[in-house]
Amino acid sequence: MWPMPGGVRASRRRGVGSGLLASLIQAEIDAVNARMPQVQQVREFRQLVKELDQDDGEVTVTMKVRRKAIAEKYADLIEKIDAQPA
Repeated sequence: MWPMPGGVRASRRRGVGSGLLASLIQAEIDAVNARMPQVQQVREFRQLVKELDQDDGEVTVTMKVRRKAIAEKYADLIEKIDAQPA
């Protein structure tokens, strides 16, 4: 469980389906994008229902993301995002 605005607590599964969480993330992305050159801006994002897990080979023992494993596991999703016009 993690806190959301207004004192609401949500599980990851419930939070991912929530438009409120997506709006909060998008607001943060917009704030950062305003300071970044266009080529470095985040164009799209997706929320994963599950947390990245060491047991699944997605992160190291020290919780560093294994980029190659993520790129392979979520290749279809990444392709969909990349295929969208800018």
